[in-house]
Amino acid sequence: MTVSPRTRRLGLYFANRIDGYFGAGEVVAFLRNLLRSLSGKVLVVWDGDSNHTHTRVW
Repeated sequence: MTVSPRTRRLGLYFANRIDGYFGAGEVVAFLRNLLRSLSGKVLVVWDGDSNHTHTRVW
């Protein structure tokens, strides 16, 4: 979910897979695409999934 303080707009960016979970490489690709779509600072809130602690993500 994104919040724009200037325009007071909410946005929702997500991806899902029917056949399973995302690997670390797919998480990185999603974040790169997200950063291309947004301007300004971005804060990502992670859950405790192991894909989020992989060295490719950090």
